[in-house]
Amino acid sequence: MGLGWIEKAAGLGIPEAMLTLARALEDLDQALTWYGRAEALGFQDASLEAGLRCLESGRAAEAAQWFRKASWKGSGEAMYRLALMELAGQGGPANVREAMSYLRQAGEQGHQEAMFLRATLLMSGEAGRPDPSSALDLLGHLGRAGHPGA
Repeated sequence: MGLGWIEKAAGLGIPEAMLTLARALEDLDQALTWYGRAEALGFQDASLEAGLRCLESGRAAEAAQWFRKASWKGSGEAMYRLALMELAGQGGPANVREAMSYLRQAGEQGHQEAMFLRATLLMSGEAGRPDPSSALDLLGHLGRAGHPGA
């Protein structure tokens, strides 16, 4: 199927076509328009993908906005990405406290890498006072789930 047909289907309001078109477009601003339309129809992946594209293009502030939209809809991956941005100071000053909150929320959604990073930060004390007990609880959960780092 050519891009013309995808554009027509997207224009008719078919969300899957909107996502396909957004993925195919090289122009980020045009792609974001289609991601936004798909997101407005409830497609959580649209917000996450838009955030990833913005981040890859060095548009951290926009990436954070898209990741927030996806996180509000329960995306553990978006919460994890926001945590990484907070830790790295992308889009603003580094904020470990906010990052830990996002990691906790992502972990509650089952995101194993978020749980592992949170455990690491709790163990090392980089998130404040070291909390080996909470870190070991998380690592135990990850070990039972088969996470290779646990």
